[in-house]
Amino acid sequence: MGPDHSSPAKVALLAVTVVVAVATVFYATGARRNVTGFFRIGDRLPLSPFLSPARTTVFSNQPGYDGQYFLTVALDPLLSNPGSRLALDNARWRYRRILYPALGWLLGCGRPWAIPWALVLLNAGSAVGLVAVLAVSLAKHGASPRLALWSLGFVGVWVALFFSTADLLITLLVTASVAALVQHRPRTSALCLALACLGRETSLVLVPLFWVAAWRRSGLRATAVPLLAVVPWAAWNAFVLWRLPAADGPDAVVHHLAPPFTGLGHAFVSACGSLPSPRGAFGFAALASLVLAAWLALPFRANTGEPLRQIRLVGFGFVALLALSGPSILDYFMGSQRIFLPLFALVVLALPWTRRRSAALWIVLGFQSVCTGALVASRFLLPGP
Repeated sequence: MGPDHSSPAKVALLAVTVVVAVATVFYATGARRNVTGFFRIGDRLPLSPFLSPARTTVFSNQPGYDGQYFLTVALDPLLSNPGSRLALDNARWRYRRILYPALGWLLGCGRPWAIPWALVLLNAGSAVGLVAVLAVSLAKHGASPRLALWSLGFVGVWVALFFSTADLLITLLVTASVAALVQHRPRTSALCLALACLGRETSLVLVPLFWVAAWRRSGLRATAVPLLAVVPWAAWNAFVLWRLPAADGPDAVVHHLAPPFTGLGHAFVSACGSLPSPRGAFGFAALASLVLAAWLALPFRANTGEPLRQIRLVGFGFVALLALSGPSILDYFMGSQRIFLPLFALVVLALPWTRRRSAALWIVLGFQSVCTGALVASRFLLPGP
């Protein structure tokens, strides 16, 4: 092979082209030429009072998807209108995940017509940002930046973009945090982790793992930095508990947990039961690639250096979450693919140390890319419910 003349900037530019092209086609077809079509709003709950029914794409006889709740909070980040709470299935839980809707409100300058566009652009930018962060990290460790484009083959990237969930932003922050950790930038790492925790509370599972990594590298004095990531989350949650009464919804986190591996077992049985069909084959391949990615992230396997040990240490947090996830996550439509998107990103981040050593790695990347192609072609780019 000849020399690799690619650069992180060129790779990021190519990612911009791909993301913009696919998002534009989806806007014209799957979103029905209406930006609110990116949020998969159902008709089971009232519409946000800041949305005009005549100008909003609502999918009839459907419960909707998580994106509609992020949009509701973004349109009213203080939940000052009582109708905003009625439009949320669990106000206490949804309001805790404030980062993505708050950024949408800021980018949209608080204007209801601009906020949906801001959220979609934020997700598109996060997809490109993920590629850029991976490309820079790969280049610094002597690998081709072009390998970062594998991240656009992950199913969760497009599910998050087409349904406007916070997973792309969280994955970007977690990946940037791990990359900074590997590159000996603890403050940047802690800042990105703190923001990720404001995006989703499950990111808190990474805090003790970052603490262990800091202790192993620099001793006990360095462990105070990753612990600071908890402070913004704790302050915001204190405000949420004060602002919203318990009647606005119980803690849904416990509802999504289950005894170890029961959720995975249920998901595999469900996928195998429909395996002869294309949908069953898709579900089985996507789930199998997730399990293989989790196996690659285990920190107990042989490795070749401290960077890989740190990446796998962080990956172990997502492996633990996967093992404890219940059917409500793993059987939720493409839920596991977007929720565990950071686990797939860590697989790409570890490519400089693993790409010549594991057949499972290429199975993961191959299965994900094939599933993404099928998903984009047959589901999202076609008009209909």
